[in-house]
Amino acid sequence: MGSESLEYRIGGLEIDPAKLRVNDDRNRPSHKYVVRQEGDRTVALYGCVAPGHRAVFEHYGLDSDRDNQKNIGGGFFLMKDNRFIMNGDSGDYLGISKSAAKAFSLLLLHELPKHSVTATEHTVYGALLINPFWSRFNAQSAKE
Repeated sequence: MGSESLEYRIGGLEIDPAKLRVNDDRNRPSHKYVVRQEGDRTVALYGCVAPGHRAVFEHYGLDSDRDNQKNIGGGFFLMKDNRFIMNGDSGDYLGISKSAAKAFSLLLLHELPKHSVTATEHTVYGALLINPFWSRFNAQSAKE
């Protein structure tokens, strides 16, 4: 069973176009995302400008407890030049699989114009440490 057997959706998304764009490697990404299991085979991404991943869950009124098994990963996204990039993981929730990041990236690319952002390219990096949830779907980390 692969991660393609999951249904991916955007649960909540707020983008600040000025803060999404990173012009050099010294800037830290301000847009964090978290992923939550919302049904037996449904996973949803929530993203916004936040100081950390717990703050994203709290922003959307969701339980941010790191022991809540519905909280299944996190990372960040940014724009560099005209490239949309998804990367990273969360110290509290670990990361999502690369295949899940690709699926969410495609959904986000369709959402960006609604927030006055246009990407002509996109890149997805897998997390080094992925949340155990993803192993049920034969998902791999970036190092595998």
